[in-house]
Amino acid sequence: SNNGKLLKTTNGGEKWIIIDLNLPPTWNTVEIIDFVNVSTGYLGIDGGYIGKTTNGGENWSISQTGNYGHNHGISFPSVDTGYSFTKSGYHLKTINGGINWINLGQVGADAYGHSCFINNNTGFAGGNNYGIHDNGFISITRNGGVTWDSVLVDSVSTFYDVGKADINTWFAVGEYVYYAYQPGIICRSTDAGYSWDRIMFPHVITSLYFPNSMTGY
Repeated sequence: SNNGKLLKTTNGGEKWIIIDLNLPPTWNTVEIIDFVNVSTGYLGIDGGYIGKTTNGGENWSISQTGNYGHNHGISFPSVDTGYSFTKSGYHLKTINGGINWINLGQVGADAYGHSCFINNNTGFAGGNNYGIHDNGFISITRNGGVTWDSVLVDSVSTFYDVGKADINTWFAVGEYVYYAYQPGIICRSTDAGYSWDRIMFPHVITSLYFPNSMTGY
């Protein structure tokens, strides 16, 4: 939402309830939602804000993590441990359920799209590194964010979303750059991010969801 409001349904989408977060008017865009379970969830909000609920979205507490701009990617592999990635390339981490956030630094990229963690230590994020020929990249950590390895994907402009089907099958979606009509791209790894293949599509792809390794949307 770009007006500080959320929508919630409890009947499969037949009816939606509006929840007002009462955000500051200059920083009121919710960029990402991630729920750990049916009760506990998090929001990435413009201006370095992160929201948390422990009662299924009925109430939200909003905290300021620092002046890190848009929080584009939030991933909580467990109730206590979570990560946030910003448009300006900062990596943030919490180990106490979002009470405090550790700034892991700005890691060589100007924009993140989204992130996905397999467990507390292993995860990946996708985005765009403007400094290297406008290349899309996939950045991977296997030690809880201490170090990151980035895979630059030739001819890809940016990755908008990433996700997993299982612990070894990972996906990243986005768009090509060196074509006038900017077709879409899906990159897939079946070995936990060590190698990637790709499939092109006629249009840009901005989101994905895989309930298992064979079925995806």
